[in-house]
Amino acid sequence: MRLLFALLVLLNLAWLGYTLLSPPVPDPGTSPLSAARPGVPLLRLAQTADPPTTTPGAGRVCHRLGPFQREAEAVRRLEAFRAAGMTGALRRVRVQVPASYWVVLPMGEAGTAPLIRRLQAAGLTDYFVILDGARKGDLSLGLFSGKRRAARHLDRIRSLGLDPVLVVRFQERSQYWLELAAPGDGDPGVLPLPVEGMRLERRPCPGS
Repeated sequence: MRLLFALLVLLNLAWLGYTLLSPPVPDPGTSPLSAARPGVPLLRLAQTADPPTTTPGAGRVCHRLGPFQREAEAVRRLEAFRAAGMTGALRRVRVQVPASYWVVLPMGEAGTAPLIRRLQAAGLTDYFVILDGARKGDLSLGLFSGKRRAARHLDRIRSLGLDPVLVVRFQERSQYWLELAAPGDGDPGVLPLPVEGMRLERRPCPGS
């Protein structure tokens, strides 16, 4: 009986020594620690690291092209871009654009009579007194659809020693833009722009 008790004591001592001297088993959920710098995790191998997440819209190139003044032209160009392997959509926006250019001669302290005499002396008879609105009492010297012609007339009036002003009148109009997306190896910028003066703007792709 004493022999059996002594044997059990020896077995317990052996197990205690094994557990104290054995290295700890690393937790599979944590990175191993550096032996040279205790407490600093080692880098994980690339093949064991979590795969990178992909972002919707990655690998695409997106642009905005416009403005088109006519919807039919915008639709035609959109179909051409789609045939080239791109995706796109047509967007309509309402904008304020110059509609006409008004040459106005403000009324002086002495009224319009002295201004009219100077205009008539120079052979200018195409004018009238504005009867209402913000320019009431001033002289209207002409309404032009083009800015260049209005500027020439403005310079002529100034050559008489007068101080006319140019009033730009606006109206609301529709414009059309193409929102284009191409694969990373494609770019709508390689295609010719439909009309001079249009802008091709690179933009973030939706979801990127």
